[in-house]
Amino acid sequence: MPTTPADDYYDYEARLEEVKRNASEGTILCLCNHDCISDIITATVSLLFFIYNIFPIPREGYCVPYASLFETQATRVLDSVGSTALNLSLWLTILMAAFRALSLLFPLSDFTETLTKVRTAIIAIMVVIIYNVAMEGLQSYVVISLQKREDDDDCEPYVITNFTYPDQYGLNVYPEQSNLASTTDIIGETTVDVQSALYVTLTIILIISLKRAKKQKTTVNKSKAAKKDNTTKMVLAMLLVFLATKAWGYITDFIYSSLPDNLIKEYINIYLNNVSVLLAIVHSSTHFFICYFISTVYRSVVEEAWDKRKKKDSLFKKVKPSTY
Repeated sequence: MPTTPADDYYDYEARLEEVKRNASEGTILCLCNHDCISDIITATVSLLFFIYNIFPIPREGYCVPYASLFETQATRVLDSVGSTALNLSLWLTILMAAFRALSLLFPLSDFTETLTKVRTAIIAIMVVIIYNVAMEGLQSYVVISLQKREDDDDCEPYVITNFTYPDQYGLNVYPEQSNLASTTDIIGETTVDVQSALYVTLTIILIISLKRAKKQKTTVNKSKAAKKDNTTKMVLAMLLVFLATKAWGYITDFIYSSLPDNLIKEYINIYLNNVSVLLAIVHSSTHFFICYFISTVYRSVVEEAWDKRKKKDSLFKKVKPSTY
């Protein structure tokens, strides 16, 4: 008896295999889309801070370290948004790298199959977003408080003038929040150390996996194998960009700490900070373009699978299975 499109539609095993084949593409696409958004936000905030450092707002009439209410709140919000987006981008890159590493090392394991589900990616993204927003909100709006300068406080003016603005604001950690501040600092430092360790570990795993894949001769579809290799290389490039930026941070900290305290050190600090902000822009921009490239590769695969499913649905509506 010849098969009909309806019979093909009800071939559940074939549909299950199709879903499994496209699950990894959907997971990568989901992570890439959110990572691209985070990179755009991070690059935009870094660019604004770079402009802010190069062309600072006039501070006549203000005392160190105070500023206007608008400037204080604006920098506070931008710093919170930028830090949250950057951490989210870093964690999403770790998730993509972990997925690629596990897929290469354990392609047939149950854990890898669970990891390739889009639902797993969405849950991981939500957990990372909630964690980063909660930690940044706690750090920026609970531990650090808005402080108004009192009229009788000592004033070290930015620029010597004959007047002083009465309304000046700054950010400060009050003594009652010192314990909470210490706790959040420890959590933040631990998070940075964990991220750095994961980046180094996953970089090594992906490099070894790529070298192993080149040595192995396989009969699988060459186009799919090439696509997977390109994805791994792109994710590896994202890891290396982060490690290069991180290395610059360690170098600048070492240079700054080894210099004697004088005016030259302050100018060097300003220069190093500007370069660091500029590198943050380059990092986020590079991150975005690599991420966007991966996203376009997998978006075409997911769209093709979706079109096939819609065609099957339309055929099923036209051809009804006969019953006896």
